[in-house]
Amino acid sequence: MALLEVRHVSKRFGGLIAVDDVSFDVEEGKVVGLIGPNGAGKTTLFNLISRIYDPDGGTISFNGQDILKVPPHRVITMGIARTFQNVEIFPALTVLENVLVAENWRLRIGVWESMLRPPWVAKREKEAVRRAQEVLDFLGLGQLATMPAGALSFAIRKRLEIARALVAQPRLILLDEPASGLNHEELMSLGETIRSLARQHNITVLLVEHHMNLVMGVSDHVIVLNFGRKIAEGKPEEVSQNPAVIEAYLGERGDASPS
Repeated sequence: MALLEVRHVSKRFGGLIAVDDVSFDVEEGKVVGLIGPNGAGKTTLFNLISRIYDPDGGTISFNGQDILKVPPHRVITMGIARTFQNVEIFPALTVLENVLVAENWRLRIGVWESMLRPPWVAKREKEAVRRAQEVLDFLGLGQLATMPAGALSFAIRKRLEIARALVAQPRLILLDEPASGLNHEELMSLGETIRSLARQHNITVLLVEHHMNLVMGVSDHVIVLNFGRKIAEGKPEEVSQNPAVIEAYLGERGDASPS
């Protein structure tokens, strides 16, 4: 059984079919690239998996459980986390505080507990700080923990968003265009981070990205959408040579080759 199973999923917005009868599996511990031209339905599919949208048809299962029966705010507790194309941070908070915001659901500290401060509250908060610092260290942000997030470069803000997703200790992370705006050196570092998530930490990655060298270089499996429909899937080298993919999206054959 795959960790994530998408079966015959469709989504319409008025007369526009954004996702049209799409099915695929994501195996645990793998990096899966989801690619396609602008408007292919990639982000809509992400929004369906993370329960921002409800599908018009089909099923989505995670670890054997029907995601569509889970309220959107509970998806994170199932073990699914995601990032977004547009980085949203709290600029006045420190890097560490930004990550701790994502820990609030786990702490389960009520109003009275916050006021009375029994010993277990301090213990949970200390553990949350430890987990957050570990994630920052893993992403190379440990030394920036006390820096205001508003002072970070765009590339570091991207890593901070990944940190907020990872602190929830997900089994599956959805990365929505994490390479947008990064230079070549930053792209290489991001690729190493994505590979490390899967290889060393057994976190399954579903990656939406326009940067083909990154996708083909880090993915174990690639799924291609065009006009809301799946037109191909397979290993990167197979997809990069698929005539339908080349015609629909990748252009010249050489553009699709892994780096």
